[in-house]
Amino acid sequence: MSGLRWLRTRIRARDRVRNPGFFRSRGPLLLLFALPCALAFWMRWAATRAEARPDLVVSQSALEMGDVWAQRDFRWTLPIHNTTAGDIEIVEFRTSCGCMVIEPSKLTVPGGQCVVACVQLDLEDRGEKADAAPAEVTTTVAAITRESLPGAFRWQLYARVHPHPVVALPNRVDFGESLVRGSPFTKRVIALHCREPVEAIRADCPGALGKVEILGRHDSKDYELIIQPDPRMEVGEHRFEVSVVPFLTRRRGGRDVPPLAIPVIARVCTDVYATPSAVCLGAAKTGEILEQTLLLSSRTNRPFVLLKVEQEAGPSVDVDNLGVAERTRRSLRVRQRIGEVGSRGALLQFVVQEEGNTEPYRVPLMLSYHGLPR
Repeated sequence: MSGLRWLRTRIRARDRVRNPGFFRSRGPLLLLFALPCALAFWMRWAATRAEARPDLVVSQSALEMGDVWAQRDFRWTLPIHNTTAGDIEIVEFRTSCGCMVIEPSKLTVPGGQCVVACVQLDLEDRGEKADAAPAEVTTTVAAITRESLPGAFRWQLYARVHPHPVVALPNRVDFGESLVRGSPFTKRVIALHCREPVEAIRADCPGALGKVEILGRHDSKDYELIIQPDPRMEVGEHRFEVSVVPFLTRRRGGRDVPPLAIPVIARVCTDVYATPSAVCLGAAKTGEILEQTLLLSSRTNRPFVLLKVEQEAGPSVDVDNLGVAERTRRSLRVRQRIGEVGSRGALLQFVVQEEGNTEPYRVPLMLSYHGLPR
């Protein structure tokens, strides 16, 4: 019996060597599979723990913005409470839309204290329908800290946005090239329709850029806004906004109505202008000559005199007078000899003086060409 027992022991030892155990043969594979599962379980557990016991808290009352008027620059305060004993550093704020800006962009909330962040929202009403309905607006703010996982601290802001009580048609003004220096400036009339009963309506224009006037009966919902730029404005493009402020018969939710901003573009032009205003002579080999004709004209058919031609930059350009068609026009020819290879440009200034006006001014002309090797 002892010999048989010895034989069985030897056979079992041989089988263990030839056929290792299940865990010994597949242990590394199981470990490779178990590590991601454990990591996912830990992340889910950490997120659930942060939701159950958040370290940063914003009260529900601070998230309800209530009934607000549509406006471009709506501001709201967001008090953030730290429920722990240690300081928490917020390194970044993330929002669900590009219409929201939070200041400051990063901050530290001391343990057991509250820090207020300022939220700026673009709630501008871009619709022009008189019967537009209020809109439900929900936006999300996420605070990113050094220790927390992304999405651990998220809050939803809610507002019921009412259309601005005043509708402007059109809602912006561009005077184009109708404003000529030395001539009376044109006016623009904008129709204003009030969605709400108003006691009065006022319009303001910044500085000395122009004047505005409101026309209409106080018991009516329809008014007219007249905008006229200041004729003393210098030549060039001027951008400003006219603010329309209605005073409602009854206020909604105790909130004042924000001004309705109407963008205005006013380009003040000189009476004499060049056609075309920029000349591209094209390409030619070095030594060749490129030329093109142009016309100096008066917008208001006022006589003028061409005093001289100045060149501020680039290779020398020849300007020839082709004769006078009439006192309100000058026909010219620009000639350029190609001296170098590559793209070149020049800036010409035509100094003109209007009849009866002692102050001359300059009409610019941009000229470009490209030199080719011979």
